[in-house]
Parts: sequence; C-alpha cells; structure tokens
Amino acid sequence: LEENIRKRQFKQVLQQCEEGEILNPSGYATTEVYMVMLGCYLATDELEHAKFLWSRIPESFKKDNPVLGNLWNVTKTLKERNILKFRETMTETCWPDNYATLTDVITECVTERITLLISKAYSAIHVDHMATLLGLKPENAKAISHKLGWSMDEGTGVVSPVLKRMEEVEVVKGKNIIEHLANYVSFLEN
Repeated sequence: LEENIRKRQFKQVLQQCEEGEILNPSGYATTEVYMVMLGCYLATDELEHAKFLWSRIPESFKKDNPVLGNLWNVTKTLKERNILKFRETMTETCWPDNYATLTDVITECVTERITLLISKAYSAIHVDHMATLLGLKPENAKAISHKLGWSMDEGTGVVSPVLKRMEEVEVVKGKNIIEHLANYVSFLEN
C-alpha cells in the first residue's frame, strides 16, 4: 500500500482497503486500513467520503487509536477550510513512522491544490499573501513559487503564478463540478 500511496494511486489503494474491509469476517477493517482510507480521501479532497467513512468506523477503534482521531482532526480543518490549522495540526502531531508517507502525501496534495487555485485566481500576488493562503512562512511560499517556475520580483515581493496548460489541469466532470466550483468560489472569498 505504501508504494501506491507514494505513487498517488489512491483509487487502487482505496479499492484494496475496501476489499479488505468487506472480506474481513468481522465486517470491519483494521485501524491501519481505516487510517489509510481516511488519508486517501484527504489527499484527493473527498471530504464527504471521509465523513461517511468516519461515521462507519466503530467507536472502539476511535477510542483505542488516538492517531485515527488526529487524522479526523485534520479532516475537520480541511472541511472548515482553515489551512493554518491544517498545517499546525499536521506539524504538531507526532505521527507514527508507519504513517509518514501518508501524512507527507496528504500535505503535498493539499499544497498542490492550493497552488493550482492560486495560479487560476491570480496573475500577480504578493509573497506574503501567498504564504497566508498556503498557511506557510513567506520563505517557504517563495521556495514553492521557485519550484513551480513562477517568476518573482525580489524588490516588490510580487509573484507571478503560471497557470498550467489545459492538458495538465484535471478535468472536472459530473457531480464534482459543483463541489469544484464551490471550492473555487470559497477560495476567492477567503
């Protein structure tokens, strides 16, 4: 599973986890499987799926595994669109080593989604404002902008995001279009 998570093959990971849950004689998966499923939903921004998963996880699993509760707290920060609280929760939580790949990928995916929204919404943005939107320090936001190939005027601190070419931008279809538009409008309003 870890290799598929690293490769961001979330559909395959979720399919394996769901099969394990269904085939388990108890009708429940292990806590680890629930962690992976919840993490995949966060990485893919499927917060409603995460909510439904959380409601079907047995209470005893939630009580016996505080790490599962911590990941649910991360889910709540994303549902609230509180990126600062998201970053704080991700960095201040002592994640066990066996979840390091999962938590790193979640953080990377959230950062990528925000930078994509920034590139769609802004033709120029001050690095301090970009840092606020990303929930990072300005020097980290600056490093991300350089990594993405965005130009920056060092004198003014203004970053010029570059929108990905159309074939690189994911196409949103069906029911997801409403959620995608709501996320975009919410981002612009905040």
